[in-house]
Amino acid sequence: MPPSVGAVVVIGIGAYFLPFIIACYRGLSNKVGIFFLNLVFGFTVIGWGALLFYCILTKVRPAEGFL
Repeated sequence: MPPSVGAVVVIGIGAYFLPFIIACYRGLSNKVGIFFLNLVFGFTVIGWGALLFYCILTKVRPAEGFL
């Protein structure tokens, strides 16, 4: 049985915004900037990979809130 279109869309959006999700999970201080860069450059493999690399390797600073 093939997956439903809704499930494919949700998984695709989750994969597209994976760098932002990781930034939120790790508590990076510049989540808003990462979100907008991911929104603009995430469709390119290089932009998405660079953001993912940045979010994974950046040192975590204490954050005050979710955003």
